[in-house]
Amino acid sequence: MQKHQVLALFLLLFLVSAANILSWDLIEDIKPGLTLSQASIAMFFIQPMKYISQLRKKRISFLLVLSLLFFVLSCKKNTSIPKEGVPAVSVTKAFSLLKVDYLLEKTDGEDSTIHQLKSYKLSNSSNDQIQQTYIEDFQYLNKKSFFTFDSLPVDLAKYIDLSTVYIQTPAEIDAQRIYAFDLGWQLSATLQQRPVNEIKPSSQAIKIPARSLIQIDRSITEYWAKVSFSAVFKNESTGQLCTVRGKWRGTLYFSNYSVVLSEQTLK
Repeated sequence: MQKHQVLALFLLLFLVSAANILSWDLIEDIKPGLTLSQASIAMFFIQPMKYISQLRKKRISFLLVLSLLFFVLSCKKNTSIPKEGVPAVSVTKAFSLLKVDYLLEKTDGEDSTIHQLKSYKLSNSSNDQIQQTYIEDFQYLNKKSFFTFDSLPVDLAKYIDLSTVYIQTPAEIDAQRIYAFDLGWQLSATLQQRPVNEIKPSSQAIKIPARSLIQIDRSITEYWAKVSFSAVFKNESTGQLCTVRGKWRGTLYFSNYSVVLSEQTLK
């Protein structure tokens, strides 16, 4: 019960009690057996009190009705009508990723790119052969991934940011089969890159003849693919399924690491 309702109830009880007290007929207090003069004196004082009592009764009756009305109105349930076009309850649609499928269509396939890595030059200006060490690192080598969308349901795009969804991508294609999925990438049309962690740095010892320079040229082949995909999302509120279709382009793996040594004589 609200505070104003408690006050209205208290006022109502007070006025009912007052009305009961003032409802006594003061004239009946003139006991039988009084003389005429005594009765006249009593009537002289009691008659005005009766008039005042009647006025108070009317006032209390009015306040009683007013208090009762106020109490009823205060107890009435507070209801509000939502404005037209504004929902009374805000509903948030939550989607979950059910599955992702990849397939090779006619325009899809695998290809490769040869990357020339950083070259090293080791020189020996002495008259004796020496040995030097260089580090084979792949810090400039990155794997790539990005998606393009052929169909994007309006309901899904309205309630979920696909770039916050991570899905696995192909890591190898063999005999038109896609398998060995890579770590998760964002479902985003923005090009993403991450360092290659599969190839660890290593050190190599190179013997350099007297008064010579050894140039080390390195290369590696990146195998990448373009494949079709479909990702199925489920609306957790309605059970409705939404499918996103498009293309994935990205790195499958790196292979064919090659090192070529060439010697030059120092003048």
